[in-house]
Amino acid sequence: MFSRPRIFKKPFCDLYCGSKFKGFQTSEYQSYPVTFTLKYVDFNSAIICGYLSIAGLVSDEISTFFETEIVGLSGQGFVTGKWGASESVDLQHWRMFDHFPHQFLPLEIEDFCKYGVVFMRIKELFLVPDHSITYVNGAVSTSTPPPPFFLIIITGNFVFL
Repeated sequence: MFSRPRIFKKPFCDLYCGSKFKGFQTSEYQSYPVTFTLKYVDFNSAIICGYLSIAGLVSDEISTFFETEIVGLSGQGFVTGKWGASESVDLQHWRMFDHFPHQFLPLEIEDFCKYGVVFMRIKELFLVPDHSITYVNGAVSTSTPPPPFFLIIITGNFVFL
């Protein structure tokens, strides 16, 4: 039925299908607990996707399906220019993280485990379980162009957005 067998590689650091990270999404005014669950990880294709759940933003917990760009994979750098972001906006937001490297060098995939920090850019694609919902009062709409994206740093089992 399938043209090629499904091959699962050894987990890379803590990034593998099923891994979960807990942390906080912090804005200027508030901090919200989040859970970041990886559902699909393919380093050869530079694809990671899964669910981002946030509590306390609205009355119910919200979960969205996301895809990522990992800094250091497939030529992804700290500055993207995608989704309406300029170089100055990208750098302004990355510099909010304590773990952001001051030397601003490109990272290689081998550096992830060496430094214990993974830098990612995630783009929320739709709400789950009902992908047809495009607006939740009090939250960012996934249908407003460009779709919202977040900068994220994973250190061990902890995530910072």
